[in-house]
Amino acid sequence: MKISVLGLGYVGTASAACLAQEGHEVIGVDPESRKVDLINGSRTPVIENDIGGIIEAQVAPGRLSATTDNW
Repeated sequence: MKISVLGLGYVGTASAACLAQEGHEVIGVDPESRKVDLINGSRTPVIENDIGGIIEAQVAPGRLSATTDNW
């Protein structure tokens, strides 16, 4: 399933990463390019246990990405 998550704060980042981990193709949308660049660079924009590893594991195969478009 293709899923969009609007807002990449604590809830949005964790939700996007976990949905991607479940096998969904997820794109996060946020107006802050810093958050988008971090996620697309396989890094986390928030401090949360284990989220960095999950993001890294999901960006590599293309299940998780982020954009500033269409905010």
